[in-house]
Amino acid sequence: MQVTEDKRLLKIKCNSLQINVAMQQIIRILVCESGNFPSQAEGNNMYETINKQALALGKQFTNNFIKAQGETLKTLEKINSVQLKAFESQAAANAAFAGEATKATDIDSIRSLWEKSADFSRESAEKAYATHQNVLEILAKNAETIGELAREQYEAGNEAIKSSAEVATKKAKK
Repeated sequence: MQVTEDKRLLKIKCNSLQINVAMQQIIRILVCESGNFPSQAEGNNMYETINKQALALGKQFTNNFIKAQGETLKTLEKINSVQLKAFESQAAANAAFAGEATKATDIDSIRSLWEKSADFSRESAEKAYATHQNVLEILAKNAETIGELAREQYEAGNEAIKSSAEVATKKAKK
């Protein structure tokens, strides 16, 4: 069981690496590494400014997307680990209960088995609930992290537009 789980996690990591490589290639395409942007006309910097802003925001979006993807993959790994541990624990408990059930031969042992089955059901439900709560906590932390990334991108975009507007205003006053 552990080998198949390791293979699945390795496949997820390989897919993540392929996506990261593709996103880095997109960044290279979007952002001219030389920093030279062709101007549309002599003395007209409007297109250059728009291109720089669009490329900067595209790069920022791509970087945040890669960060969010990485966080999401980490979250999926944590959830998978929690659920796998819960499944293994439940499987062991089921096997132990089934072993006790096969040993029941008379009425008294069947009565005690009935009481044990009620306790077993209650404990199983409590463990499932605890696992579910743990998964929800992990998901909430992931949502907070991605929300923080989105907020940072929004603020950085506002700052870029604000600074560009200030520069344009200063140029217009001259």
